[in-house]
Amino acid sequence: MIIERKPFCWKFILYSWILLLLSTNLLLAGATGKISGRITDARTGEALSVAEVLLTHIYVGNQAVEMSPPKGAAADMDGRFVLLNVNPGKYNVQVRMMGYTSKIIPGVRVSINRTTPLNVSLDPTVIEGEAVTVTAPRDLIKRDMTSSIKTVSADDMEKFNLESVGAVVQLQPGVVEGHFRGGRADEVIYLIDGIQSGLSLHADAVQEIEVISGTFNAEYGKAMSGIVNVAPKEGSATYTGSLKLFTSNWLTNYDYIGLDKSDIFHGTEARFHLAGPIPFTRNNIKFYMHGTTSDSKGLYYGIRRYNMWDMSLISTSIPREDWIDIHTGDMAKIPMSQSQSYQLMTNLVWRAPLNLKLSLLHQYQYSEGQAGYNHSYKYTPDRTNQNWSENQSIAFAITHTLGERAFHEFRALYADYWSQSSRYKDPYDNRYVHDKYSTSMGGFATGGNDKGFSYNDNKRLELKYDLTWQLTSHHEIKLGTDFVKLDFAPYSFTLQNKWKNTEYEATRYEPVIWADTTIYSNRYEKTPYEFSAYLQDKSEYNKLVINYGLRYDWFDPKTIYPTDIRNPANRIVGSRKTEYADAEPQYQLSPRLGLSYQVADVAALHFSYGHFFQIPGYGSMYQNPDYKIASVNYGSTIGNPNIKAEKTVKYELGLQLEVLEGMVLNTTVFYHDIYNLETIRPIETYDAIIFGYYVNKDYAMSKGLTLGLDYITQMLSFNLAYTLQYAEGNASEPGSNFYKAADNIDPISKFVPLDWDQRHTFNMAVGYNTPKFGASFISRLGSGTRYTLEPYDKSRLALINIPENSMTKPRTIYADLTAYYNLTFLKMGNITPQLGFYIYNIFDHRNEIVVYNDSGRSGSTLTIEDARDDYISTFTTIEDLYYRPNYYSAPRSWKLELGISF
Repeated sequence: MIIERKPFCWKFILYSWILLLLSTNLLLAGATGKISGRITDARTGEALSVAEVLLTHIYVGNQAVEMSPPKGAAADMDGRFVLLNVNPGKYNVQVRMMGYTSKIIPGVRVSINRTTPLNVSLDPTVIEGEAVTVTAPRDLIKRDMTSSIKTVSADDMEKFNLESVGAVVQLQPGVVEGHFRGGRADEVIYLIDGIQSGLSLHADAVQEIEVISGTFNAEYGKAMSGIVNVAPKEGSATYTGSLKLFTSNWLTNYDYIGLDKSDIFHGTEARFHLAGPIPFTRNNIKFYMHGTTSDSKGLYYGIRRYNMWDMSLISTSIPREDWIDIHTGDMAKIPMSQSQSYQLMTNLVWRAPLNLKLSLLHQYQYSEGQAGYNHSYKYTPDRTNQNWSENQSIAFAITHTLGERAFHEFRALYADYWSQSSRYKDPYDNRYVHDKYSTSMGGFATGGNDKGFSYNDNKRLELKYDLTWQLTSHHEIKLGTDFVKLDFAPYSFTLQNKWKNTEYEATRYEPVIWADTTIYSNRYEKTPYEFSAYLQDKSEYNKLVINYGLRYDWFDPKTIYPTDIRNPANRIVGSRKTEYADAEPQYQLSPRLGLSYQVADVAALHFSYGHFFQIPGYGSMYQNPDYKIASVNYGSTIGNPNIKAEKTVKYELGLQLEVLEGMVLNTTVFYHDIYNLETIRPIETYDAIIFGYYVNKDYAMSKGLTLGLDYITQMLSFNLAYTLQYAEGNASEPGSNFYKAADNIDPISKFVPLDWDQRHTFNMAVGYNTPKFGASFISRLGSGTRYTLEPYDKSRLALINIPENSMTKPRTIYADLTAYYNLTFLKMGNITPQLGFYIYNIFDHRNEIVVYNDSGRSGSTLTIEDARDDYISTFTTIEDLYYRPNYYSAPRSWKLELGISF
């Protein structure tokens, strides 16, 4: 191995298991909700101060499973009660008091960070043990929703057959291709139970997803655009399990090399889950395990005309009889986007004595496959690079309940992220060939290897403490701290020829890795620290809810920087020498405010405002830490450890309105100011070499309107979402103006639409479900994102200064249809077989993702005729060069499911 990979800290797992097994009721506060209300006498309206409220059953699918022991609370002198720290899901709630008829309210839903209101009146009785079942009150208007938040339960995902967290997020108002309300893609943070593991959960293992696309409370930080908080499933008192097998292929009318419609096993996948109590633990320790494996040959293929040891030499300056075109390939069709992956998640929860509950969540993910289709390698497909990654995390949590009105918890997470990208895993693989074979013809490679290697071996340790205290019936206080230690160890290099700069360079080849002091190799280790603390109050009254809080964020890059940036590595002899100083830690205070006011029972208004802080990418701080400057202008970039954190100031005003019975309209107007965005600034050294340096200079703003319409019945569900958005700034990505300067193009001097500015976005999800059959239809329509027109140079338009990103790509249309059928007539005991069928891109629409800037289309360019006369190839045409299948979205495909569940 060229880079010594640091092993995963198995001691952390061992210590977590020991704590779990030796410790004497926990639910993760980062992804829980609460139930509160008032118990009164039905005849007199007086408060019942000693009434008891119990969660007796939790729903697993459609089955109510008894909770042992039940979770409960008693009403206070005013009849008010609160059940804190309740996992998201559906519950049966029992309200009882001696001398009164008990009431059972089935199907009460609890969501992440939401308060479910439950006011109950009891009737006096003389018959002990009498109970009445009543319908749960509707909670369509979220009284405590002070910003744009959407919670999607496991039931909702099943109704619409959503297969990933990303699919859920993409359907939400304000989300455009992963960008939340006009922000950059890296301004969103994904959490699992309130902590950032850096790994994802499969939708089948998710209990609920909270998507915050607007402002968010002080307990959340390190993001400027949005938060996605995922609650994993837990085991219950009964055993459940499933096994699903999938096979898939493409079914398109368009011509793709190598695709065989009769290959029903083009892609395969298997999923399983098993959950329940661990034997001999009296149902106190429960587990949930979910695993997936997939294998896909991919969409894109190439033709092996050339092997890596082939070469060509063809030019108009060389007589035709002297042309060289050596091709020894077998013309086989070779995959260029195949992949394999494995995932396993295990969640253990123990209800321990002394009001404790302990949780252990372990995730493991491995994947390998080709790096992606490269059109220039179409006839040398074996040249395609490979990616490998292995990630895992272990999260331990312990919560202590301090009576009925308070609980606190401590969480610890350790995560390991490893990846490699290269042609072959071993840099000394004998299949690497001399660089003389890296030739091309007509825009296509005709031999050779890519010699670049990239490794990442990063670690994350996070320690988090939170306290939740229902101080009074109106005030819920939260406070907490969070400490993070990161360990970055990237390593990249380009293989060199051992015989380079010798007389044998042209004839001999032996791969070698040059030292880190050269521009061909880059390696460093950094261990930055992050710390944050917050305090917030959720004030809840009959009609008014106020969320206000303050957050403190601090980070230390733990590195040095050159005090004279014009001679950063002291390589310029005779010039002023730089000194190296410790980078200064940075901090910010971020106030947050949100208000919601309920109008009658059918509407609620909300307003929110806040400052949001995000640590810049550590690559912007640590890139090229030895400050090696290439000998050519714009040939290198160095990081800036003193770069400031980015900041967003957000405002929003929203309305919830029940327009018809069971149908709710959510509308929001928003405005964001985004400051201190990263950019790469050209710097000139004392010897007149220009390089890039990360600074804070870019600014962006976004504004818009979102509309959401939800309607859910027992069988029919639909969700409509519309986003009107303006996203503008002076750069879409940090290097934009730097690369313009390299091409002698003036930097942007005014705001222009950003690359992901899509003015109109419309999403629709419709589901119909019965106990035996279900179907869903999901569609997304977009008016198209932005591009810069570069007119055909023979057109008079070429003389006009056309603003950047002033043109819009063609609209996009995505539509998927899924259906399932439970084969109840084949049921054996509790085991039920199921068939499922999925059609993606049902209309086989070709969305033009990448376009030529002179035409605005993916399939045509106006310059092709000019280039035709100069195009030379012995085996293909210029149309082949310009037709790029990866410029389009994926065509229509199908997937068949066969599964069993119990």
